[in-house]
Amino acid sequence: MGRLIGWSIFLRKDKCLIWGDALFDKEYPDAVEYLLNYILSLSFCNGLERIEGWFSRNPLWWNRILDQLGFELMSEPDNLFPGFYILNDNDMLTKLRNYFYYTKGDSDLF
Repeated sequence: MGRLIGWSIFLRKDKCLIWGDALFDKEYPDAVEYLLNYILSLSFCNGLERIEGWFSRNPLWWNRILDQLGFELMSEPDNLFPGFYILNDNDMLTKLRNYFYYTKGDSDLF
């Protein structure tokens, strides 16, 4: 049996494929392109005009993969951003900015 090195969740909305969640092993960066190529080969994806995702800027290796695949960093169209309620931890905001990974699938929007 094989080893799980990545997974994703997608949603088709009109001519857009929304990439709602993604988690990959950084030791297998080619798995991301392999998965996208496979998904795009399915009849489910006929007529697509774009792929949209909502990813944090961390980790850097993940953003390098997205850049190499031709994804562009853009502002969220509705100016949404994650919100946090922090109790008694002065360093938490810095930790969240530098290490927290999230996708649209982690919200109530997907």
